[in-house]
Order: sequence, then structure tokens, then C-alpha cells
Amino acid sequence: MTAKPALSFEHVSHAYERVRAVEDVSFAIGAGEVLCLVGPSGCGKSTLLRLAAGLETLQHGHLHIAGELAACGGGGANVPPELRGIGMVFQDFALFPHLSVAANVAFGLHALAPSARRARALETLAKFHVDDLADAYPHMLSGGQQQRVALARALAPKPRVMLLDEPFSGLDSRLKDHIRDETLHVLKESGAATLLVTHDPEEAMFMADRIALMRDGHLEQIGRPVELYFHPASSFAASFFSDVNRLTGTVTGGRVTTVFGALDAGQLPNGTPVEILIRPEALHLAWAPDTKPDRPSARVTAARLLGRSTLLHLNMEGEEGRALHLHSRVPKHVAFAEGDTVEVSLDISQAFVFPASTP
Repeated sequence: MTAKPALSFEHVSHAYERVRAVEDVSFAIGAGEVLCLVGPSGCGKSTLLRLAAGLETLQHGHLHIAGELAACGGGGANVPPELRGIGMVFQDFALFPHLSVAANVAFGLHALAPSARRARALETLAKFHVDDLADAYPHMLSGGQQQRVALARALAPKPRVMLLDEPFSGLDSRLKDHIRDETLHVLKESGAATLLVTHDPEEAMFMADRIALMRDGHLEQIGRPVELYFHPASSFAASFFSDVNRLTGTVTGGRVTTVFGALDAGQLPNGTPVEILIRPEALHLAWAPDTKPDRPSARVTAARLLGRSTLLHLNMEGEEGRALHLHSRVPKHVAFAEGDTVEVSLDISQAFVFPASTP
């Protein structure tokens, strides 16, 4: 028998006055799965989180938690937030300032005896390595410590579903990397289904088993990180997860001609104006002391070491003599310098052809 999803949205739509925040969105999350909702500001991801939490009344569609109807649009069922079996971490952590760390974490454990509540609180705090702060108060903690306590408080009741709203946005980059890694391990150990909202593509790629990409209230694409990165469904999806070089062309015989050769245009009809999106890491460079007319070449105009990679700015001649400015990213420090001439080859697995966007 197939297990029921821990959390599912079915044809959910929601509006604020005349603004349609979410339009006909459906997806489900399994127990133990981390699904990241990503997209630009105003795309509807926080609205979906608030609907799951019961902080907004569902207007259209159905919401199920562990197979049970939690909310039904149009004035149907609406289970109160406190009865939904969820844990939630807000962007500002929302710790109770008058309670100790241990009391904050034990706050939702009313079904346990007092001694058991403290024991559960200490056990959960230990998962985030802050059990030594049990008797401190929130104002005595750093931002990273407050974030760990907020996560511990949400997980202590052992919820079926965890909802995280931009939980790492207030942390500096080095601390963020460490706490994200720590949080992912604890979430996986807990077995809870997790819906995490973020605007950070890298964070979504790191945390998610699957990613749901939102755009203007619609679900643009959903799948594993590798699927969204290597098989984007649209130019928006392709450009959301990394910088891209943009070329233009026209479909002829199922292909589009570029300076790197002809690329497959799929099922697009002849004459369709297209844009070609190429990830910087798809442009491979080699020394070209003598320019060969049958091989694309470029002049390096800048080289910037970014730590784990080097970003190179390239000028080259495109189709019909048009000047192209492209970026190439290589996974190490390279000796190419401003003014050098390089041969450029293309990894076609990271070049994508889509109909040209309407201005």
C-alpha cells in the first residue's frame, strides 16, 4: 500500500484583494522529504507556507496533512494551526523573550510531564549543540544560537511536517553554510516532511530533495535539483539557478545556428525567433597562440578569481559579425590574463534553446 503524502496541495489558489498570489498550485511532500519552494519576491511561496500553517484561510482547493483534510476552500474544513501537527520556524525566529531557552523549546510539549518536557527540550537542543545554553535567555544569544533554538523548539513536539520560512536569511555566509548543513542532518533524522521557503537558488540546491520553482503565483517547474539545473522547462528556470550567456537566433530545419555550431531546437517550428542560454561553465577554454578560422576564439578582457573558481570575461565575434560579450567560469585558478586569445568550445548539455521572450 502506497504511503500517503505528509503534506499535499491540490489546485490551491489564493488572492489578497485583487492580487492573485497563488494560482492552481498542486504538489505533495513525502515523509522525510525536504522540498524547497523558491522564486523571486512576490511569487507566492510564502503564501503557500502560510496556508499550510493555517495562518491564512484557504480560499480555493484542498490541503491534506498525513492524508487527512486540513483545509478546504470555499468555507469548508479548516483545522486550527495548533491541531495540524506542524512545526514552524519564522524568519525572525519569534522566541519568547521572557522564557529561558529550555522553556522556549518545551513550550509546545503540554502533553508531557514537567520533567519529561525538560528532558525532551535538552535532548532536542543537544541535536543542535546548544544544550549548554538551556538556562540562558534569548537576548543573551547570538543570531546563530537563536536560530538553532528556534529549530529545536519547532522539532521538539516531533511534528509530521516542518515549515521553514527563510530560516537562514539573517546569518552571515560562513555561519549560514554550517547551520544549513547541521539543520539538514537533523531534519532527515527526524523523519518530518519539510517545506522550506527561500529566494536563494544555492540554498535550495543544497537543502532540497526536490525543488518547486514559483513564478507569478504559478508553479513553473518541480523536480530534483539536477533536473531543474540540467533540464530547465523555460528560460526563467534556466536563468534562475545560475548566470547565463544569452544569444539569439532563428530556427531553421529544427536547428539554430550559433558561433559554436548548430544546436537542436527541439520541436520549435521553422522561423521561430529563439534565445540560446549558455551557462558560464559550459564554455571551455584552451590556449590559442595561433587563431584557427575553423575554431571559435575570443579575447580575454578580464579574469577574476572567485575562490573555488575563476570568472573570465570574453569578447568574440558572433553570427553576422555581431560582437559578443560572454562569461566563462572554470573550477580553478587559471593563467589566462587580459589580452590573451583563447579557443572556446561549448558543452551542449548546458546550452538551452527557448522561444524568444516577448518584450
